[in-house]
Amino acid sequence: KVGDIRQRISDLTPKTVGYAVVPDLYYVHKRARKKGDKSVGFIGALMGSALDIKPILCARQDQTFPVAKVRGFETAVEKMFTHACACVEQGLLTPIVCVSYAGDPDAVYQMPGFSELKATTEKHGVDLLISHMGLTGGVNIGPGAISVGFITDQMDFA
Repeated sequence: KVGDIRQRISDLTPKTVGYAVVPDLYYVHKRARKKGDKSVGFIGALMGSALDIKPILCARQDQTFPVAKVRGFETAVEKMFTHACACVEQGLLTPIVCVSYAGDPDAVYQMPGFSELKATTEKHGVDLLISHMGLTGGVNIGPGAISVGFITDQMDFA
């Protein structure tokens, strides 16, 4: 029934989460500033870029915030995928994990931690979808950005 579907969507929406790693903080700063968002400051973007610090961003319930700061893009991507593995092992509310990449999706298969995510989803009967990042995401967080999304009760980033 339509009412049941609406209720299910309503129940799952607050538990939908996405994590992203961006290769260029300065790019994100410039895009955010154009939208009037001051969450990424110029000095923070400059220092983060100079020190190769990559935040792992979380998007949940219309809010975006960093959950970790990691030195190096590849290390941050691996940490993000490791967290996704932990959430899959704890049990997702829907058996789907989506990975989006602002570039050639074939590159995802070579990223650190991806093979572990793939093995974990297979072990737990979870579908793993890999796709091009949508235009809005790609424009806002930049070329080479990668994200993973799923629906979970787990709200803490490990």
